[in-house]
Amino acid sequence: MFNKIFLSRTPCYGDCPVFDVEVDHDGTVKWRGEMYVACLGEIEFKIPNNKIKKLEALLEEFNFRSFTYPEPDMFATDQSSCVTRVIFQDGFDKEVNHYLGEDTTYLLGEKHSLHNLKKFENKIEQIIGLRKYIKHPPLYFFHLKSEDYECIVSAPNQKEAISLAENEYKDTNWDAKKIGKDITGKINPYVVMDKKYK
Repeated sequence: MFNKIFLSRTPCYGDCPVFDVEVDHDGTVKWRGEMYVACLGEIEFKIPNNKIKKLEALLEEFNFRSFTYPEPDMFATDQSSCVTRVIFQDGFDKEVNHYLGEDTTYLLGEKHSLHNLKKFENKIEQIIGLRKYIKHPPLYFFHLKSEDYECIVSAPNQKEAISLAENEYKDTNWDAKKIGKDITGKINPYVVMDKKYK
């Protein structure tokens, strides 16, 4: 049984998600998104008891308490790390700092391989339900036109595109047309370009 689980992902030389999350045994989850995530800043939410039981079963199945971090045989120096820390109810405190640039092709059959550690980390995120906080929804480009303005907006849907334009220009009557989809996955919702008529 655990008291707290902490999981964080650190920066890399690129657009790796940077965040940390804390889960209490009562189901309270504290999220802090720093960079390249869908939800920036701090939020708190609850997960149900069945998810707490799934986390406990995962810790037991993986045997995190006795996990020994294998010595890497090859690594790059520009990747992020995933840091997992568990404080157990008996006071035992275990932290594993998994550098993601290490070669995960060796020891694939071993329970405590880097390959299985990565699966363990991903499963923690899945059980907590972090996907919507980490990954941006697909974005589309919308051509919006009002009596006074014309603009191109990137947003996940037409309603949010119009909302962005209304906030930017204080105009409330917009014609909107979807004109394309962002294929880079690297932009956020915003007004891409605009033109004023008056």
